[in-house]
Amino acid sequence: YRSPFLDSLYQMGRRLSTAFSLRCRLTNAYNAATSWRGVSQAQLARTIHISEDTISRIINQKTKGGLHNMVLMCVGAQLPFLVSSYLLERGGYGFRPGNMDDHWYAYVLMYKYADPVDEVNAFLREQGATPLF
Repeated sequence: YRSPFLDSLYQMGRRLSTAFSLRCRLTNAYNAATSWRGVSQAQLARTIHISEDTISRIINQKTKGGLHNMVLMCVGAQLPFLVSSYLLERGGYGFRPGNMDDHWYAYVLMYKYADPVDEVNAFLREQGATPLF
């Protein structure tokens, strides 16, 4: 028996694999992930308080957004850790060893990705980390 969640992760993996095989960077992979989650750029913009134009520029790699922006976009779309990690890698983002904000951002992606963004920001503040917005 495979759960619906595992089936959806499998489908997401196939979409990401297709995006990877087309040798695309962040754009197609991010669009496949948000499509899988059923999140439009307009919905994401309202959720994370970043304009659609800014989201589009980051996704299309016309602007190199900061790591916190990518983490915010992944949390706002409620993407599981493995999907978020893949997208961060595709976009050329990485966590800096010894940077406590980055440590907490990784933690949030692993354990709090399904929480509302406002709750994630409150958690980050409690830890002494810089909130995502």
